[in-house]
Parts: sequence; C-alpha cells; structure tokens
Amino acid sequence: MSSALGPRIGVWGAFDVADYGNLLVPRIFENELRRRLPYARIFPYAPLGAEHPIAIDGGRPAAPLGEWTPARRAQLAEQFDLIAVAGSEVLHLGDDLNREPSRFLVDGLGEEFEQRCPVVFSVHSEVWRERLLASGGKRNIDVMPDPAILVSRLLSDETAKKRLRYLRAVNRYPANKVPLVLETSAALGLDYTRTISEARAHDPALPIALVTLGPAETDTELARTLAASIDGPVHELTADVTLDDLVVAIANAREFYGASSAGFSTALVFGVPAVRGGEEIGALLRGEIAADPQIVRDLVERVDAYFDKLAALADESWSERIAPASAAELARDLAEAELRHEALLHAYVERGERLLAEKQRVAEMFDALEAGEGAEGAVRLGIELAEARNRIEVLDAALAEARFERDKAQ
Repeated sequence: MSSALGPRIGVWGAFDVADYGNLLVPRIFENELRRRLPYARIFPYAPLGAEHPIAIDGGRPAAPLGEWTPARRAQLAEQFDLIAVAGSEVLHLGDDLNREPSRFLVDGLGEEFEQRCPVVFSVHSEVWRERLLASGGKRNIDVMPDPAILVSRLLSDETAKKRLRYLRAVNRYPANKVPLVLETSAALGLDYTRTISEARAHDPALPIALVTLGPAETDTELARTLAASIDGPVHELTADVTLDDLVVAIANAREFYGASSAGFSTALVFGVPAVRGGEEIGALLRGEIAADPQIVRDLVERVDAYFDKLAALADESWSERIAPASAAELARDLAEAELRHEALLHAYVERGERLLAEKQRVAEMFDALEAGEGAEGAVRLGIELAEARNRIEVLDAALAEARFERDKAQ
C-alpha cells in the first residue's frame, strides 16, 4: 500500500454490528479527514468486518481485524500512518455474536508497534471511557462529542431527496405529512401503545415512523409488533433499510424520540425537535421543545476541532515516514493514479447507466401496480420490486464509490 500521495488512516470500531451510531463513525471519519487531507486514504476495520455481513451498512463493510498476533500487528503497523479507535461502544460487546471484544479495540497495536504507527482512542462519553480503562487499556482516551452531529455533511441534497422519494414510494415513510419518528427500544421501558395513543391525542392524523437504531433483535421485533397492532398511519423502518435511509427518516421528521445518542444528534443538526429516552414526551408533542441552533454550533465546533487535531497527527506521522521517499517513487504513484482515473471513469459511466436502467424498471413496475394488476400480478410485482431494490442499493453504493475514486484519482 503506497504512502507517497497522502496519509493512510485506519478507523477501527464495532462496525460489523447493526448499530446506527457506530456505523456512522467510519463514514463521518472518512468524510471529515478527507475534507482536511484530500489525498488521505481511510480504511474502516472491525473485529469480524465483512465476515459478519449486515444489511444496514449499504454494501460498505469494514475489513476484518483478525487475530491479535505479532505478525498481524506488524502488518497493520506497516500499512497505516495513524489508527483511530472510535465509536460509542468500542469494546464491541455484541452478545449476538457470542464472542469476546477484539483485543485490537482495547490494546491497539501494542507499545512496540505504536512506535511506528500511532494509535489514538476516542469515545463519546465518560461512561465508555471508564469501561475501556477498566478493560485493561493503559493509555490516554479522548472523550469527544458524538460525531453524528456532522451527519448533515454526508449526503448531498439530491441524494437525500432521492432516498426520501424512494421510502415514500414503497410506503416506508409517510408521503403527505411529516411524522413523529419513534425509536423502538426495549431498554427504554416505554409503554409504546400508550405513547402512540398520547401522540394521536395531540394530532389524530399524526403518522408514526418506527425505527430501530441499535443491534438488539428484540427492538426490531417490538417495532414489528407495534406496526401490526396499531390502527392509523404507522410506518416501519427496520428490516431492509440502510444507514442513509435512517438519516433521511430522522432529518425529515416532525419530532424525534428515542434512546440513541446518534439519533438525537441527527435530529439536532437537522433542526428537528427531539428528546432522549426517559424524558417527558408530552412536552415534545405539545411543541414545547425546539432545536437550539447555538447548541448545534457549539457541538459542531468541538467535533471539528477534534478532527483538525486528528488530521494534524496523521499528517505529521505520514510526513515523518515519507521523508526518505524518492522523487521516482512519487512520480510512479502519480502515473498509477492517472491510469486508475481512466479506468474508474469508464466504470463510473457504466455503473451510472446500469443504475438508471434499474430505476426505470422500478418506475415501470409502479406504473403497472397503479394500473390495477390482479392479486397474483401484484404479488409477482412486489417480489420483483424487492429484488430491484436490492440491485439498486448495490449499484448505488458501487456508483458512489466509483464517483469518489474517480474524483480522488483525478
């Protein structure tokens, strides 16, 4: 992995568990570090990574860290100029995976190898800092605000509008009225039926959008049970939704109520009134709570300062390592980049054409449904729509990757 063009940064965390907040971390780290270091390359890693596939990552899995052996640590220390261990639950408690936390997320590379490649730790709360320290880690651990406060920088307006149109077209999000987005979490201990009844008492036509933002299967089951048992406009965004879908759902809500720190931060930055689990939902429903722009500005400033610091560390480490590199090596890397640009340009055009063809096919199926297909035809079209959606998700992810790689190479 050549380092001549810019720093190589590893971002490690529990990115192989279906947790909204944790999965935002590598996306935001990549976006923010590249804003500061245009030629940097960022690589997300998780204990199992792609070996434990999850649908919510939208086809962007992390690489597996592997075993904490001297050979593997030496390999990673050689590959990167800086490693950031980050996330709300870096210990990767993942009971559903029935395994111990990865030692990489606790001990990094070990003192010997960190002389060559620095490792920094960051968590989003003092609680998680103490848990990490209690696990045996002997290092400085930064506590930073939830980076989800920068989530509005991830999606372009055009992409966000397309995602919203799609969710509405498949009846996963209300089309004519903004909803209350309600996170279903057994940990909240809420009587959800009563909560929804209270919401409807304030507005009988208020649509409810149910989301699960954590990895617990019981939360998804709770959402499905509620969606099936409650009368009135209820929409469920649990299975088969991606990270981008959840961002768009919260960003376009009337209010947000849930336990997730990242969900709360997402609501704040998009100006959506929100309260955390355990707080009074009545005040939210009565319109007595509003998003505070000054709080958002302060949080954004603090997180930006953290990424400024991280980018400076990466640049310093890279500069020290690259100093002996020859001009010939740099020229070779630039030539390779030009060739990669040409190849990616062709791939970008081809994937764009395939994506357009798939979306046209989906539009034709919607037209057929509106024209009044019979019951058998409706079932068939429903299956075809689901399959087409999966193909579009894959192509969307591939197109986004090709677009970035094309621009980076250029």
